[in-house]
Amino acid sequence: MDVNSEEAYKLLQKNKEIVLLDVRTFDEFELGYIKGALNIDFYQPDFWEKILQFECGKTYLIYCRTQNRSTSVVDFMIENGFENIYKMTDGFTGWFSNNLPIEE
Repeated sequence: MDVNSEEAYKLLQKNKEIVLLDVRTFDEFELGYIKGALNIDFYQPDFWEKILQFECGKTYLIYCRTQNRSTSVVDFMIENGFENIYKMTDGFTGWFSNNLPIEE
């Protein structure tokens, strides 16, 4: 399901069980990230294998800088049996632009 950054913020406030995946590079992550996010660099050779290690039954919120990488990740996860997935359509750029809290 597509959500914007403000909707994503509300989801994270309501459901502390959501697994928050940041698929930006390590360098991008180091510049700022959403509290509680797990960073898995999309460009690492073992990226897809790491994604498949997650539990299909959990709820995930995926984000990148904009939405290009996260779209690929969400499509892959759906193809591999994951059902409860949110994609942040405006990415970290939108989160930052909306002055939502970040960790540095």
